[in-house]
Amino acid sequence: SNSDAWIKSRWISCASCKRWRRVACCLPFESMVEWECSENSNDKFSSCEATEEILRDGEVLLEGEEHEKSYEQEKDEFSNHLSSFLSKHNLPSLKKPLLGGKDLDLYRLYREVIYRGGYKAVVCKPGTWSKIFRTLENSKNRKVTDASYRLKWYYIESLYAYEQQYFHGMDPTKIEIPKKRKRASRAGKRSAGKVLDAFTANFWRQTQMMATRNRYWTAVPGATGGAH
Repeated sequence: SNSDAWIKSRWISCASCKRWRRVACCLPFESMVEWECSENSNDKFSSCEATEEILRDGEVLLEGEEHEKSYEQEKDEFSNHLSSFLSKHNLPSLKKPLLGGKDLDLYRLYREVIYRGGYKAVVCKPGTWSKIFRTLENSKNRKVTDASYRLKWYYIESLYAYEQQYFHGMDPTKIEIPKKRKRASRAGKRSAGKVLDAFTANFWRQTQMMATRNRYWTAVPGATGGAH
């Protein structure tokens, strides 16, 4: 079978020239509000002077409910693959982590972090966890005062080891998960909690060619609906 037949991609409009460009499916398109052609990893279309790309044979654009259904399917596939990975390597996993009274979308969080270069790149830049939190639906709850801290540790507990293997290519048996330190609170100090194939091969391939900011479409081959 031809694996390329199942490749998914997204389309983003350049903030400058308004031309539409095909980008990697794994990019956090939700928060890429000022993306420009110069950020495109595809050199052929990394300039506003380049003509707009065209749809491939059999490729159609999804919008509205169809786009939402496609995203939910991606999220479920990612969740299943993540759970399988954690179970295989005897790593604990969070059961529907909550933040601000809402379920935390780990698929979205993972894409936001690897877009910025991965966990270590994020922790090296103060304020980045806070920036990531503001891109999430959970940020609508203004009462969350420790979002950066909790987001960081949710990531470590559920996604750090996964990132090390699938984004950095590390051997899972050699991954050392950061330990959670004791943290002071109003009630005093409290102890730390837990420490932390085939979801579309295309997704893993795309994480290695991080292009990169939301007007967006999802393009899939052979889906029903009209092309634009």
